[in-house]
Amino acid sequence: MVSPGGLKQVDLDELAQNFTAWQKATTKVAQENSALQVQVRGLTKQLQASQDNERVRRDEISVLQGLVDKLQGTVAKRCDLEDENIHLKDKISNLLAEMDNLKQEHAKELSDASRTLQSVKEEHKEQLKQFKDNTAKLKREEGALLQQTVQQKNSELQQLQKQLEDLERDKHSQIVQLKMAYDTKLLKLQKQTAALQQQQRGPSSANHEIFRQKLQALKNQSEQEKSTLKRTIGELQQKLNSVQHSHSLKRRKL
Repeated sequence: MVSPGGLKQVDLDELAQNFTAWQKATTKVAQENSALQVQVRGLTKQLQASQDNERVRRDEISVLQGLVDKLQGTVAKRCDLEDENIHLKDKISNLLAEMDNLKQEHAKELSDASRTLQSVKEEHKEQLKQFKDNTAKLKREEGALLQQTVQQKNSELQQLQKQLEDLERDKHSQIVQLKMAYDTKLLKLQKQTAALQQQQRGPSSANHEIFRQKLQALKNQSEQEKSTLKRTIGELQQKLNSVQHSHSLKRRKL
């Protein structure tokens, strides 16, 4: 409303109504704001709880992810084990088949070996019988040959014994003859020595010198003949001993 002086007049009633309406509106807004604050606090709590739950869920998800990874690793390992198990089963099957083949081959080889062994036994038995027969025959032949050899050796021994006796007689006779010849020559030398000694009794010194020379010559000759006779007797004795030794060895062999 406008006054006559040109001033604007205020309607108190309208103003009071507007103020009352404004108060109501303000109170309503305050109430609504309070309700919204309560709602905000509730939502904030819910958000915090939700965030806490989310962190828990993330932790749980992380744990579950670890479990999943482990399970995947276990599943992969199990798959590998299953593959390896299949491979091992195939290998075992092949080995069993190979073992069956080996058993069959071994059985065949054992059967062949048994037949061969039986054949060898029979052949060995026949060879042993033949060997015994040959051995017995050879023993008989060797016995006869040995008996013949013994008889021959006995005959040779008798001949050697006779030859030894003849040789001993011959050597004894030769030794006696040599001794007799030695005695004869010694007697002759003694006679010549006596004759020279008689000649030495003469007065001539020349004859004495001649006698001394002849006596020395006779002594030298006598010594030479003694040495020759001793050497001859020694040789005869050695020959006799050699023949006796040879005869003794032959008797031992027989």
